[in-house]
Amino acid sequence: WCEALEEAASNYFASNNSEKMIEILEKQYKTLEDEPQSMSEIAFHQIYKCELLEAWDWINKPNRTDDDFLMAWDIYHKLFLRLSKKLKEVDFYELKNIAPKLLEIENSTISVPGLYRCNQNIITIYKFAPSLSVLKSKQLPRKISMYGSDGKEYGFLLKGREDIRQDERAMQLFGLVNTLLSVDPVTQRKDLSIKRYSIIPLSFNAGLLGWVPNSDTLNQLITKYREANKVIPRVELMMIEKTCKHFEDCPKINKVEIFESILEKTVGEDLQKMLWIQSSSSENWLERRTNFTRSLAVMSMVGYILGLGDRHPSNIMLDRFSGKVVHIDFGDCFEIAMRRDKFPEQVPFRLTRMLIKTMEVSGIEGNYRMTCENTMRVLRQSRDSLMAILEAFVYDPLISFKLLAQNLLKNENEESKSKAAPLNKSSNHEALEKIKHSIVENVLKEANLGSNLENTKLSQIKQSIALKSMMEEPVGMEVIKQEEEILNETAEVVVSRIASKLRGTDYSEDPLTVEQQVDKLIKEATNHENLANGYIGWC
Repeated sequence: WCEALEEAASNYFASNNSEKMIEILEKQYKTLEDEPQSMSEIAFHQIYKCELLEAWDWINKPNRTDDDFLMAWDIYHKLFLRLSKKLKEVDFYELKNIAPKLLEIENSTISVPGLYRCNQNIITIYKFAPSLSVLKSKQLPRKISMYGSDGKEYGFLLKGREDIRQDERAMQLFGLVNTLLSVDPVTQRKDLSIKRYSIIPLSFNAGLLGWVPNSDTLNQLITKYREANKVIPRVELMMIEKTCKHFEDCPKINKVEIFESILEKTVGEDLQKMLWIQSSSSENWLERRTNFTRSLAVMSMVGYILGLGDRHPSNIMLDRFSGKVVHIDFGDCFEIAMRRDKFPEQVPFRLTRMLIKTMEVSGIEGNYRMTCENTMRVLRQSRDSLMAILEAFVYDPLISFKLLAQNLLKNENEESKSKAAPLNKSSNHEALEKIKHSIVENVLKEANLGSNLENTKLSQIKQSIALKSMMEEPVGMEVIKQEEEILNETAEVVVSRIASKLRGTDYSEDPLTVEQQVDKLIKEATNHENLANGYIGWC
């Protein structure tokens, strides 16, 4: 219901599309007609059904006006706040209350997701764990566990409101890269590989991700170290805000100046210290540090070829035992993050000061640079194999829709401006504006975004609406043909860009050597101007 109210609100208040709002709500209200299947559904009906029906009566009122919508959204707004608060407070769910049929499963013939292998013994699901824990991240994903016929427990992250099919494609690419690295004598000897995990899409907006055991995100490690040493976790952001309250609006040269002044005032050794603290001995620390450096280098090169963005500290994990870097969330591929309107990324991969210091005295020089060069050499030598799989990804409609999103968004905005009718200047107009602002504000808060990202969130909302309407609403053949042409043109540009990276012509017409290409990439990734002009919370 929170999701439906959020989407309906964005259509009505952001796009002024009351018909789409009613369509979304009508679809959701049909679920109230079904018989409750679990204790949670029964409780929801008892607590919220009367208010929801009251709001629906205002929406369906004959000869309705903006005042009627005002009354309905007054109810929806209060419900949205209550439901959102309730969702945040929940730490776990009992399976018997939300999915009793899953709890009844015992000794099934269904394979544990991600473990099926041809001509091998099938490990089947014996039963499910009785409860699901809730992670306190943006979409509140659940950790679900199941027991296999081999007696082991298998954990998965159950994600909703996200399309994880692109993540699945990325894992396929990493599988090919691992194969290439394993057959090259140099990279095979150094045991270079990318940590992979199971990804099982269940629908277009939900799926299971294999739980990465014994791992912490860089954000968790840094926060843990700072809290133990009485340091404010987000101290750099506080220092930036103290220096300049409107950092995002500053000219580039001033951003760099502020960024460098913060670097001088801080040491950035949190991750370096945590790697040492978590090591059982100096020998173990050296092994973990080497694994950290090599795995970071491999993913830097592969991520660059893939155009992987959004590498903030919560999307990079560290294995507690091996020290290897594990990347998660591959929603921003093919340099989409570099082409977004607000806070475009300008670095090819994440190589911030904190990561460099964790490599200890040699820093970039030595293990990191050599591993980057060896990995890039293997990738360039096998460019035909990589291009074959990457071309398939780019021309996949799932990926193409994301590449086309910016064009669709522009069309959506222009269409909304031309079709949108002005709101009635009634006596309740002020109240309507107040509720509009409040709902949009709460939608943004639910996404854990600050005021400086409001435009980004609204753009994402409109983008999803544009994509959905494109897939659902009937359009003329000319429009379809035009969209196909734009898709192909966009895909060709992306494929050409990937090919130039694998040929070494990404910086000049004349192919660069592997060493020259890696050197330029490292300089781009560590350039203070590139780092300072990205999103303020990324570094």
